[in-house]
Amino acid sequence: MSGSWHKASTKTLSVMNKCSSNSHDSWQPPQFGWLKCNVDAWFQDHHGWVTNRGWCIRNDAGLFMYAGTAWDEGNHTIIEVEALALMLAMQAASNMHMEHIVFESDSQLVAHLLASEFSALISSIKNFLALNFNFEVKFVKRQTNLVAHLLVKVVNS
Repeated sequence: MSGSWHKASTKTLSVMNKCSSNSHDSWQPPQFGWLKCNVDAWFQDHHGWVTNRGWCIRNDAGLFMYAGTAWDEGNHTIIEVEALALMLAMQAASNMHMEHIVFESDSQLVAHLLASEFSALISSIKNFLALNFNFEVKFVKRQTNLVAHLLVKVVNS
């Protein structure tokens, strides 16, 4: 494992050194005194879906500090697995009492959702549901939700 990591990190550092410092198509170090944690997720089909998650923390000089991986079998969406990868990395960093960390993901949707008010809204709904254990939310097709659909169409008519 450490041999594979060394080869990958050496190749990454070699590529980084060849790229211009203004390029955003390659890994950029965090500001001085900070760490950067890159997270990712991947699916593989081994007679059922296996989801892999991984993270790597480097310092402001680009030097490897820590890494971790996890996998499980299950039926997750890619957005769920990308978010799980981020959560795994955050939990590990917190358990190691790390501070000043920039987390990066190649999932634009996860990053956008976390930065938006939508994330807070979903948290509020979940908290409300937790306080009202006799409430539940289910998905239905529009045809079975027709009355509510028609109501919202005529609200400002």
